[in-house]
Amino acid sequence: MIEEHFGKILEELGLNLSGTPGRIAKMYREEIFTGLIPENFPKISLFDATSHQKITVKNISFVSFCEHHFLPMFGKALISYIPNKKILGLSTIHEIVHYFSKRPQLQERLTQDIAQSLQKILETEEVFVEIEAEHSCVRARGVLDQNSTLVTAYGHCNQLYSQFD
Repeated sequence: MIEEHFGKILEELGLNLSGTPGRIAKMYREEIFTGLIPENFPKISLFDATSHQKITVKNISFVSFCEHHFLPMFGKALISYIPNKKILGLSTIHEIVHYFSKRPQLQERLTQDIAQSLQKILETEEVFVEIEAEHSCVRARGVLDQNSTLVTAYGHCNQLYSQFD
């Protein structure tokens, strides 16, 4: 169905790009929107916490798609939390960011989805997520200040704060 509809879009634009609608449909289903499928949520690796000090992982790169214009946003996430009884495996944190980024999103919702998921998994409110991203729709649509980024944050812990300069 995606293929058929995208073919109509190309036709409306006066383009005859053989094979393109099929490639786009496959890309949407199998690559960039896999976060829409709950079964794709990453396997969680938890370990006993031996400390209650802050854990921060930053510069987690991701690509997502803005739901307003269906153009990519490129960014980095910062995750901080204070363990309750468990800590997450390092790759699990990256996989959670990538899972939620693989769907049409608002950056604000992406930030919140990641934080709330981690709060539930870790059984703590002591989670802070900050995302800084560049939105292609700003650049592609000709807005003058093309080097801008959007920063969003979500969290409940006073000890966890922004790390982006």
